[in-house]
Amino acid sequence: MVTLSVEEKRAMCQTLAEHLPKIRELLGTTQETFGDLCGLSRITISRIENGSARMKWSHLTSVLFVCAINRRTKE
Repeated sequence: MVTLSVEEKRAMCQTLAEHLPKIRELLGTTQETFGDLCGLSRITISRIENGSARMKWSHLTSVLFVCAINRRTKE
């Protein structure tokens, strides 16, 4: 089992947040549709993408789950 430090989790969240617009582009979804898939609001997705909110670990796991089950994000 791997244990991540708080700093490692924050870094992973930051990196994924920076790639969120590209992930949505690969999926061909709007912020609203992607938010629905991840269980997040459009406003939350927008704030994460524009840097006005930090991605939380729970957000990261939701996004990764959606990506894991979608073939387009494997690119």
